[in-house]
Amino acid sequence: MFRQISIIDGYETGGGTLKLKQAFTGQFFKKVFASVLEPGAKNVLFRNETMQRPASFQEESQMSWSVLIVDDEPMTQDLLRLMLEPAGFRVTGADHGIEALQKVQEKKPDIMILDVMMPHMDGIAVCKEIRRNPETADLPIVMLSGKTHLNAVEEGLEAGANRYLPKPTARNELIQNLRDVLAETAVVSN
Repeated sequence: MFRQISIIDGYETGGGTLKLKQAFTGQFFKKVFASVLEPGAKNVLFRNETMQRPASFQEESQMSWSVLIVDDEPMTQDLLRLMLEPAGFRVTGADHGIEALQKVQEKKPDIMILDVMMPHMDGIAVCKEIRRNPETADLPIVMLSGKTHLNAVEEGLEAGANRYLPKPTARNELIQNLRDVLAETAVVSN
């Protein structure tokens, strides 16, 4: 399913290979590149390779919110990082629920994006644990999951998530939801 390309959607690959997946309104990378860009290009680290950032992904905001992405899929973490950093978010990641709880205790982020289905501790259990702890109970949580049936959404919201979004989700929709949740929780906590 790989194909040779040189330029697609503004990303110059220098003859590398990409596997692309159309997700709502935007193109998201599903696999990493097989080659590196030309010298002098504005590059972004993407796992162990680089890619050129197109003009449409330039800095959009001067505000800088910290976000912890909790997902057991490294590619999903990378895609979310590529979506959020140009919008002014400082991104860190955790590969599973136990690691997420440790990172939140070390340094509480401004907001968390939480997958549901993960090894060691699923997102529902993580969300409940965060809500039980008085020091972290007010942490805004956006669940992002492929489990989108009504029961899954209700379970996530009942566990304490501020929002529950489907995976995949469009970049603009994700950013807007994060900003909305941050604004809503700032009003509640003040």
